[in-house]
Amino acid sequence: MDEFLKKILQNEHSPSADALPRVMYEVRRIKQHRRGINISLYAAAALLLIAFFSGAAIRHFFFPGKDTSYQEVVFTYNNAEAAHVAVTGDFTGWEPVSFTHRPDGGWETILRIKKNGRYRYVFIIDHEEFIPDPNQHSTVNDGFGMRNSVLTL
Repeated sequence: MDEFLKKILQNEHSPSADALPRVMYEVRRIKQHRRGINISLYAAAALLLIAFFSGAAIRHFFFPGKDTSYQEVVFTYNNAEAAHVAVTGDFTGWEPVSFTHRPDGGWETILRIKKNGRYRYVFIIDHEEFIPDPNQHSTVNDGFGMRNSVLTL
């Protein structure tokens, strides 16, 4: 096409009668070529998605069912005077997870925790006080002179 356009631009006279159809032919040819590239890109993207969602992931994506390897656990703490409450433990990698302050003054969070495990955890009150869960009677020594609650699923 570049040569064709150069010939037209070099010509000092007006283009011939068949110039417009030839230009339009070249434009259609280029569009079809680009359309072929776009279809190839879509096909490649589809193959990548299929590869990504292989095995269990593809079954879960297309046939969602309840994942029974995790359990939702509700943690509550009743202290209207607390300004902030969080839980940290084995199931969070010991990273604090904040509770939500309920209208009744209590605190609550819900976590999905893998079943068939034994987990140590504590509550953190106002970013400084570490206490075992008052609702959980099973505790162990944390090795620093304090107690950790124990959750067994």
